Amino acid sequence: MSSNRDAWCCRATAPLSRPTPRYSMPISAADRPPELPDDAMPHERDAHNPRDGRRPLVAGVTLAALRASEHAALPFNPFRSDTTLAHARALEALGVDFLVIEDSALDTTGVADGHAALALEAFTLASYLAVTTRHIGLVPVVNTNYAQPFAAARLIASLDHVSHGRAGWLAVTDESGNAAANHGAAPSADTQRRARQREFVDVVEQLFDSWESGAFVRDKASGAFVDLTRAHFIEHAGAAFQVKGPLNIAASPQGRPPRLRPDGRLGTDVSTLTLQRVTPCVADTRAEAELLAVGLNGASEGTFEGTFNEAFVGTWADWEAHIATLHARALDGAWLTLPPARTRDLVYLTRLLEPFGLVERPAGPVTLTRRLGLPPAINRHAAQRETARPIQDAHA
Repeated sequence: MSSNRDAWCCRATAPLSRPTPRYSMPISAADRPPELPDDAMPHERDAHNPRDGRRPLVAGVTLAALRASEHAALPFNPFRSDTTLAHARALEALGVDFLVIEDSALDTTGVADGHAALALEAFTLASYLAVTTRHIGLVPVVNTNYAQPFAAARLIASLDHVSHGRAGWLAVTDESGNAAANHGAAPSADTQRRARQREFVDVVEQLFDSWESGAFVRDKASGAFVDLTRAHFIEHAGAAFQVKGPLNIAASPQGRPPRLRPDGRLGTDVSTLTLQRVTPCVADTRAEAELLAVGLNGASEGTFEGTFNEAFVGTWADWEAHIATLHARALDGAWLTLPPARTRDLVYLTRLLEPFGLVERPAGPVTLTRRLGLPPAINRHAAQRETARPIQDAHA
């Protein structure tokens, strides 16, 4: 899978007005999310900011790792968290719905020739952004070749807690250079990596459901800390992983944070959006646009397909017409990967967003699931309990 670069998200309603971006200023007390009840169900949290039920276009941006071949075109240091925060806040002020936070598989053999990706660890950076932003969704990359599902589930659920329900995740199977050796693993075939990923995702989602909402009762009067009838072993024994469970963290605000797929699908098993994954190379003239596309899989006029990714090459009028076709193509929006020369160019990014339109930011905390207009995921054990209840009532 090709790497992500700068992914963002917004909704099409009113025409775009260009707000002054907010940069790295301390968050005031008024900007902080209000405290919500512990163990609140996802729909209870979301009820603080009901949506109008409309399904506008969605768009997303990837926060890029640094490649040596691109350093001359990147006017930023990706290891400076303050500049990354300033960029994230600017995207948030523009109405962007989510950031995909690119990670590296620790392949350092390609640094000299420009192929290696170097980045801060994705969940560490996402947690930093979670407490310094308020509305934008945060979607770190998880490489299932080298991660363990129990540790990944803890990281994702923890991020969902500290962000008040704004976490998502993207599972990838990238393998290059000496990445496998850095993790004490042997290189594997594509079919093996995909099988491992399917099992990995299944285990993570079982762990998300291993604690039902409200399991941590913390009742001082009775001395009860947890309701163990709402805790569940998963007892997974598969080809790649053996995991007993349950997860050692309470159910997170979203219960099951939405997963972004490399092909642009975003959501849970309850409901999924389909986004076009595209690298927009747009300029005043087609010749200038083609210069932006140099090196992108031989990009030429119009769009071309890559690995789950397309590049768009054209003028600003062409781009506006292209975005107008998304609804007609039964797409819910776009996940944008910016060309290297425009990775953190806010003027360019703002103009790309114009055909989408922007929505007003919510007044308070809204989960990423709710912001995307998706129904909350249902805990499988809670669903079984509800299904069994009528039978129990009938025998009462």
